[in-house]
Amino acid sequence: MTTSDHAAYDAFPYESNAFAASHPAHIAGVARLFNLEPVELKNARILELGSAAGGNIIPLALYYPGITVVGVDYSKVQIDDGNRVIEQLGLTNASLHHMSIGDITPEFGQFDYIICHGVFSWVPDDIKDAILRVCNENLTEKGIAYVSYNVYPGWKTHEIARDAMLFHTRNLTDPVEKVAHGRGMIDYMHQMSREGSMFRHVMDAEAKLIQSAQPYYIAHEFFETHNAPCYFNEFARHASTHQLTYLGESDISSMFVENLGEEHKQRLINASGGQQIELEQYLDFLNNRPFRQTLLCKNSNAAHMKRQIDRANFTQLDYISNLVEDSHAENTPAGIRFHAVNDANRWIIAQTPTQIETLRTLQLTAPNTLSFNELQQAVQTATDEQFNLDELMNFIERLTVMGYIAPQMHTPALTFTNAISAKPRMHDAARRYIALTGRVTGALHNIIGNNPMMAAMMDKLDGQHSIEQLEDIAWQTVQAGKLGFTNNQTQTALTDPDAIRHEIKTHLKFTLEQLAQHGFFLS
Repeated sequence: MTTSDHAAYDAFPYESNAFAASHPAHIAGVARLFNLEPVELKNARILELGSAAGGNIIPLALYYPGITVVGVDYSKVQIDDGNRVIEQLGLTNASLHHMSIGDITPEFGQFDYIICHGVFSWVPDDIKDAILRVCNENLTEKGIAYVSYNVYPGWKTHEIARDAMLFHTRNLTDPVEKVAHGRGMIDYMHQMSREGSMFRHVMDAEAKLIQSAQPYYIAHEFFETHNAPCYFNEFARHASTHQLTYLGESDISSMFVENLGEEHKQRLINASGGQQIELEQYLDFLNNRPFRQTLLCKNSNAAHMKRQIDRANFTQLDYISNLVEDSHAENTPAGIRFHAVNDANRWIIAQTPTQIETLRTLQLTAPNTLSFNELQQAVQTATDEQFNLDELMNFIERLTVMGYIAPQMHTPALTFTNAISAKPRMHDAARRYIALTGRVTGALHNIIGNNPMMAAMMDKLDGQHSIEQLEDIAWQTVQAGKLGFTNNQTQTALTDPDAIRHEIKTHLKFTLEQLAQHGFFLS
């Protein structure tokens, strides 16, 4: 790491968050779907390369005491911060190490899951080789590695923005100034681009991304000394030189040509010669993909891998859905519409009793995962004589390919509730972690933003306080000057007691609903 890189880290420490795509339960689910036999989470050993302060692995150690997590990072400041959190939480199954990835040897230990998020594209070639070497040498025979990286062609448009910002700030040394002036340059390019032109279309997207992004993201994504995207087929070839085989993507929906429609399926299969890597490279071109989250395994697993989803593997997996029934739109004669939780433009029509009850059951179960056998039993009970197992299997496969449900191997299973009880009780691990870090991270790496009401109530969500008591505590916090509310119209502080009480009710209700929806409350 250069002196300028260190300065950027000091000015904009990389936020150490959890990434759902890298959760070992999800990685294991993808591996099992393609016929491998990954190690169950309950006693797994997990290594993260470029762990920062451990935000992606410390929650795993909290929620799953039987596992062991180890992090490595070149930033001593981040490692020290993370180890302080580990010590304060009293964790004995987590450790962070200040060292270069290049210094890791087989003697460092063997791991069932190796995670490397947000590192590969931003390091020199020797460290890229070291990452892949470690993914081979330090991975158990059944182990799975997760590596994220920037890819072409999607990153070519980002390179325009990066090159412009680097040129505009070439004479600046202060990282804070670089980010501010870089943003200004993109604003100017956006304003100067001709309406209706292809360049304006590009700049619309780049300006939106850069203006909404956090400063630390811009500093590390656009101003790092190293940022070397590649094509997916090049990455796969590079991995193969380290005796690693491409397994799939964490987002498995991106692997399937079926999502482009039947008219394109056979054409692309023919063009790729039936080879998965070539097929996905075509898909990257067609989708202008900028980023990948790739799963790798040792070459010895290649013979067991099945590219076509084996339905027999469905029965060994757990599932969680991101679909909710669309109660605000008129359901068509063809069926009932369900849309993605965070994107109403992504939806599917459930047409038969089996399909409808499958999605309703998964919705009612969320944020918990549901085993296939539990799902089958619930749907069969609800549909009775209309139930058809083959139809259920077909529908699960369709939902998986489309990315509407995520396969998991989630052992041991944690039981949460999406209902707000009379005395809400947050998982103790979550409360302790949030109190120390301010990061609201759940068992499945589900993350929600912190807010003043949540911060004020955190230590009271222990199952001992009623909603009314929580409201009274919030009122006392306001009176003590530690919590306040603003009139939305005048942007002045509220002083009327009735208005404040109303805001307390509203904000507390919203906070509790958010926590319940994302799996922070115990049954």
